[in-house]
Amino acid sequence: MPLPPPLPGRAGKQRWLIRIRWWLFGGGGLFIVLLAALVWRHQRQFERQSSAALGLGEAERDDEVFADQSLALQRARREIIGRGTITILLWVAMLIITIMMLEKLVWT
Repeated sequence: MPLPPPLPGRAGKQRWLIRIRWWLFGGGGLFIVLLAALVWRHQRQFERQSSAALGLGEAERDDEVFADQSLALQRARREIIGRGTITILLWVAMLIITIMMLEKLVWT
């Protein structure tokens, strides 16, 4: 939904600037929250599917193999969460930089 053009006069421009800031922060914030939820969901699905594929929930298992597979799953989980965290932090930084650039170049 595009924002309407600013109304004539200083008060109209100020209201328009406030609305567009809320629109940018709201949309960017919503995107970042959605991205974090999807990273978390993907990590949980990966863990479930990997455990099922490796047979970690079965009654008969070799303890040494179980320990190795569990360690590999923990490392993979940390890598997924680490990459997801870096991605989310980059998006937060881009949102902040975008707002700062607009403040300096357009909204002053």
